Amino acid sequence: MGKIKIALIGCGNNGHNHLDVLKGMEGLEIVAMVDPRIESLKKEELPKCNLYKDTTVR
Repeated sequence: MGKIKIALIGCGNNGHNHLDVLKGMEGLEIVAMVDPRIESLKKEELPKCNLYKDTTVR
């Protein structure tokens, strides 16, 4: 079975706590993070992860 792909929406204080937990779980791949303050997200934490400022579909 392949990995479950997830997006983390909202990356404030609790979001970073969730990120730490999710990164330690087997069988998950975090493919996107969304936060209106995108500059606060660290691309180096998950280099293969897409970063978005909002959830608007383009």
